[in-house]
Amino acid sequence: MAVSHQGTVENGSIEARFLYVGPVDQVRLECVSLVETHCIADFTSGVTFDFQAVPNATLDLLPDEMLVYKRWEQETWEHEP
Repeated sequence: MAVSHQGTVENGSIEARFLYVGPVDQVRLECVSLVETHCIADFTSGVTFDFQAVPNATLDLLPDEMLVYKRWEQETWEHEP
């Protein structure tokens, strides 16, 4: 995930691009939405969010972005009892 932040924690914006190696399916879109929801709950109403799932992405960063790694392996979740 590549993240950038502008402004302050009270009045700013947070943008995140979830960089996927292949296509983006419905499960991945729901994961991005869930992460965005959790972030919205952690900040004041003055902070805006723009989270996107990027299919077939490279690790090229946009200006002011930094990489944040949080790996999710769908196969692991599917096989848990």
